[in-house]
Amino acid sequence: MKIGKCKLCNQERELLNKSHVIPNSFFRAVMDENNSLIQTSNLELRSGIEKPKKIFTGEFDKGILCSECDNNVLGGLDKYGHKVFYAGFASKKSSPEIRNVHNPQGSVYTIIKNVDYRKFKLFLLSILWRASISSRPFFKEVSLGPYEEILRKMLFEQNPGKNNEFPILIYMPHDKELNLKSINGPPRKFEFQNQSAYLFTINGFFFIYVVSVEKLDPSILEFTVNTKNEFRIFHLPEGKSRDYILRFLNIK
Repeated sequence: MKIGKCKLCNQERELLNKSHVIPNSFFRAVMDENNSLIQTSNLELRSGIEKPKKIFTGEFDKGILCSECDNNVLGGLDKYGHKVFYAGFASKKSSPEIRNVHNPQGSVYTIIKNVDYRKFKLFLLSILWRASISSRPFFKEVSLGPYEEILRKMLFEQNPGKNNEFPILIYMPHDKELNLKSINGPPRKFEFQNQSAYLFTINGFFFIYVVSVEKLDPSILEFTVNTKNEFRIFHLPEGKSRDYILRFLNIK
């Protein structure tokens, strides 16, 4: 390990040779016996073929974080995020409450309650921040500029901010023909309600990060990870999920 300035605590320390940008445990459901990540290619998405293949073992960078920040500060958040998505809680009392809702307009979404707002939002924000500080080509579209330092302070001080500060929306496809666990792709930058945003595609989930501290439509904020200790996951319309995925990933 080399000595350098850790990008989270800003202290001169020994830096790790391997820090995952997207937590390795988040990909556990799509790892094979050799710990290789399973990913669907662009061609397979276009053609509708469900034939996942091994692509890589996860995106990681070196010389960006010290052991304390990587393993304890961010590592603790990673463990909590994994529990939320993969039901890893020891008791029902601490487990999230999950309920599917079908509204009169035909939309479907899942409400997840009893989630620690601070831990869960910081976990998600840490992925965005790590992608921005990474030099890996996979994350080349993620460049937060002045927001990178704002996020660093939020993470280091364990401050998730208010609902409208870096709001996060989560979508998931529901088409039966798609192998949901194999959908992973590089983050994309786009505009959301005339504001800069980033789309991350991880394990079949679509995470939209709005890089702003301005007010969004209140109806949108209801669906974000919020201070009520809950969040909602939009279900993309059945039969149209593939089109959404191709558009999100900019695949023609």
